[in-house]
Amino acid sequence: MSNLLLYLIMNYFDDIQFVAADVIPDYREKFDRKNPGRFSLEFIRSGRMYFGMDHGKRVIFSRPTAYWMHSDHSYQYGPAGDEGYEHYYVTFCGPRGQRLLEEGLQQLDPRGYMVIQQAEPLACLFRELVQLIRHHLPEGHNRAVLLLEEILQMLTEKSKTYNVPEHHLSAIEITAKLIRTRPYENYDIKALAKTACLSASHFRKLFRQYVGTAIGDYLLVCRMRKAAAELEQTDKTAQQIAYETGYDDPAQFSKMFKKKIGLAPREYRKSIRRSS
Repeated sequence: MSNLLLYLIMNYFDDIQFVAADVIPDYREKFDRKNPGRFSLEFIRSGRMYFGMDHGKRVIFSRPTAYWMHSDHSYQYGPAGDEGYEHYYVTFCGPRGQRLLEEGLQQLDPRGYMVIQQAEPLACLFRELVQLIRHHLPEGHNRAVLLLEEILQMLTEKSKTYNVPEHHLSAIEITAKLIRTRPYENYDIKALAKTACLSASHFRKLFRQYVGTAIGDYLLVCRMRKAAAELEQTDKTAQQIAYETGYDDPAQFSKMFKKKIGLAPREYRKSIRRSS
């Protein structure tokens, strides 16, 4: 491989810089601002918020909605009522970031927002993106760039149908939320399918279409994210967390954790403590 080609590969992702990213379950701040040189992609997953640009007419988002902000405009937004909303966001700058917004997102809808029919697939990508940006994992920047572009592709395909009947969406969404909030539980797929009046095989198929991944893999990813939170927020050993996660063999747990998170458990804890 030539030195020039190696240089191009190593610097391929350097034309975008991530400034901040987060998931806020109960967002209540009100803003009237402009961010020169910065762009953002944001997502309200639940709740209600108002959104306006350049002090023009405001709209109310009461359904899952993606919206984006350009550095050339000012934006006014906040909760539409007394309660907060579930807020996802990523802020970035650089030439690639500008192209992504101007040649990608702004082409989706000139109003600067679009309603999301199936929120969970977008939320899954956002959560992974936020984790990579916040924890500065090795080589995480490259993966974060690809995830951001994958989100753009998902939004671009807004006309894509997931072929999940409306009356089954609620059961699938409830299952995904249950797994996400309580990932260490042992789930009976047949029982879950029965509550939705579906066969286990049909339930698995619809779950994959809606969430974007097989239910078993979704459960595994949620368990590893929970384990990562335990490593970050507690003093439990990796072995203790492995047992809680359902692994009798800590070495197997460590291998799977590295595959899904990017670092072995002990390396992950060290990286978190160095960055804090």
